[in-house]
Amino acid sequence: MGYVRDRLSWDCDWGKGKDLWAGGYRPELHYPQSPERFQWVTQALSSRSFPSGRHYWEVEGSESGGWGVGAAYPSIERGGGQSGIGYNNKSWGLYRGNNNRYSVRHDSKWTQLPHVPSCRRIRIWLDYEAGRLSFYELSEPIRRLHTFTASFTEPLHAAFWVGWEGAWVRIIP
Repeated sequence: MGYVRDRLSWDCDWGKGKDLWAGGYRPELHYPQSPERFQWVTQALSSRSFPSGRHYWEVEGSESGGWGVGAAYPSIERGGGQSGIGYNNKSWGLYRGNNNRYSVRHDSKWTQLPHVPSCRRIRIWLDYEAGRLSFYELSEPIRRLHTFTASFTEPLHAAFWVGWEGAWVRIIP
């Protein structure tokens, strides 16, 4: 069985468009409180969940600022310092930092990768039953950046984070 490319959308009030942006606080915009909305970090989960199967999705991120992508259980905390992607045992993330380097994080364990980014497009592969979540840079040639292995216990959602002002992540349809 092959992988299925999935069309994704954000699952939060401020991320209904195609892009997730980081910016300064804008008091003129009202974002209603919701139990699904993250309170401390600028991140979102996909509205679609993956309870089984093989899937992949692709994103493009900004050249500057920090951003991250990955996967998370729907039970991830929505507030506090443990709500960030990879800052808990309910999420796995790949980050591209302001230092123009990649790092990965799960359960608050951080590892800087040796790869220097050569493009801004990332493919995320999920094989739920095999317990693999892999990240590939869509450069020429495509290169694998990292693979997490785990025994997944809940459906997974695609996860997206943007950090500093000017950073953005876009789902590639």
